[in-house]
Amino acid sequence: MLIIQDAIGYEYLGKLLNDQGWLAYFQTGPNREPVYPFLISISMRLGDYLHLPYAFIQKYVHIILMLLTQCLVWKILDQLKTHTLLICAALLYIAFSPALINSTFSLFCEIATYPFILLLLLCLTRSWMIIQNDQTKIKMVSVWAIRSALLSILLTLQKGVFELIIPILVLPFLFIFFSHLKNNKQKCVGAFLFSLIFLLGFYSAISIYKGLNQKFNGQYVVTNRGSFALYGNIARRNQPLNAERLKTAWAFVPGENVCIDLFGHDACRFWSYRISDDLAKEKEAQLTAQNLSQAQISKEFNKSAIQLFRSNPFKQIFFMGLESLKMFFWETRNNIGFVVYPSWMTQFYEHRAFFYILSFVTATFALISLIYTLVWLTKNASNEYRFAFLLFSIILTLSFIGLHSFFFVLPRYALPIVPLFVILIAFLLQQTIINKIKES
Repeated sequence: MLIIQDAIGYEYLGKLLNDQGWLAYFQTGPNREPVYPFLISISMRLGDYLHLPYAFIQKYVHIILMLLTQCLVWKILDQLKTHTLLICAALLYIAFSPALINSTFSLFCEIATYPFILLLLLCLTRSWMIIQNDQTKIKMVSVWAIRSALLSILLTLQKGVFELIIPILVLPFLFIFFSHLKNNKQKCVGAFLFSLIFLLGFYSAISIYKGLNQKFNGQYVVTNRGSFALYGNIARRNQPLNAERLKTAWAFVPGENVCIDLFGHDACRFWSYRISDDLAKEKEAQLTAQNLSQAQISKEFNKSAIQLFRSNPFKQIFFMGLESLKMFFWETRNNIGFVVYPSWMTQFYEHRAFFYILSFVTATFALISLIYTLVWLTKNASNEYRFAFLLFSIILTLSFIGLHSFFFVLPRYALPIVPLFVILIAFLLQQTIINKIKES
């Protein structure tokens, strides 16, 4: 592992937890989401006990998380009645994907989200199936609601964006509640009870965490990085456009390296995170000069971002669309870093043609599979397991992409939903090729 860029921050927070504990973590905050730094602190503690570098232990923690992810993908594809060859292909892709390999051996938090997202979807699907059963047992609904809430809490404390995604995932249960309000009391009660326990458990825990931040550092947030990034990106999108900036914006979608190869560093710099950060830093300096607190600065960032968005909404929506497309290009050379590779692998990864082909093939399949699954859901509404899992998968995926579109999207930001894309691609191939072969 190369400890550079954000990895420096994760290492610092892990050391802070290991040496000084949670009180120092809150007093120096708001810091990044705590689950991944906590995992690092455990590796540090084990490293001290075993007289080993913590990164050595952390590497194997990541490998275990990746193996768990593969097991869950295997289980899900089997439950979706996927052909064995497609299951094997999916597992092999996860094992050999350059982007996923890189995330497994980098000191970045994305790796920790993979299994928890899949586990949450399995819990939500199981809960849906229990409620759809006319013999719904209240005890079972309560148990699965608690499990779902716990996983949602863990996810939010890994990636703060899930604080906004979780309530969206409850919408299918609210639909059951309102659609059966008059004709099926059992389903209605089950859906209401699940929603109540799930949301109550989730918001209670998140509110406690935010309350601790409020007490020790004056900000009622999970993490405070959002407002800075939001303002910077919306401010950049409001800058004057010309033909070159429009072309480089499109070229930036499949990755910064693609844009640089086509137009050069100087032309592409405008669409990098550096410009949005510079705009946000300039605004921050102005607000700091007014002797505002950090909480007040965050509010001003959000207020200014909303005003800028309203001043030119069509332009903002257009660039949000481009930012969303970046989520399909996770296999880029921009993702290959923060790890020391063997020399033969380094040479292999330096081949641009390999990455261009891999990037566009995976992105195309991911986008087509997402659209296909959406259409399939509209034509095959039912109470079966496959429908429920795909429904929650699509809701989570679209919410994740949509919320990130307000910000600058680095390729690694898409990694948490890559296992879902692999599942959707396998579903697409099963429906369009394997099933057709069986029918013929």
